[in-house]
Amino acid sequence: MLIINATGRLGNDPEAFTSKTGTLPSARFNLAVNTGYQETTWLKCAVFGSSSSKVLDNLKKGMKVTICGTGKQNFYQKKDGSESSNIDVNVLRFDINFPPKEQPSNVTPFTKQKSFDNNDIY
Repeated sequence: MLIINATGRLGNDPEAFTSKTGTLPSARFNLAVNTGYQETTWLKCAVFGSSSSKVLDNLKKGMKVTICGTGKQNFYQKKDGSESSNIDVNVLRFDINFPPKEQPSNVTPFTKQKSFDNNDIY
């Protein structure tokens, strides 16, 4: 079993789709994950069940999220005849990474300090 933990940004708004059984609410989205210097790996993510409504209601293109799920690499042939692959992730858990809130500081700022030179009397 391939367990995937990844943090990245949504490449599109999540969209609802019907599961193969036709009874389970589902959502899918693409996640861009930086995997090296100027290198991005795209994950095709799917969420099933009650979590799918949370995805559809809260996630938007460009948001930073962390996902955890099971993965599978699929190989296919492109329209131009070349071979390619993608990684499908069945998302079991996701967390939205909000930017940190600015915390008020409890440190008193320095008042303007007096500069001293050699002529000052101490």
